[in-house]
Amino acid sequence: MNTSIEEFTVRDEDTKQIMGYAEGLRYEYPQAHVRIFVMYCIGNQGFKVIEVS
Repeated sequence: MNTSIEEFTVRDEDTKQIMGYAEGLRYEYPQAHVRIFVMYCIGNQGFKVIEVS
């Protein structure tokens, strides 16, 4: 993807996938408060955690 970890943003396909998981959790556990995060591990640059709303 040729981008630095600081400039990296959430990809649409990752957002759609994680939102599907969250909806399943909300359905199965309606009393739970679910916050959605995507974590990217980028080569030897480290990782980045992004909250998805």
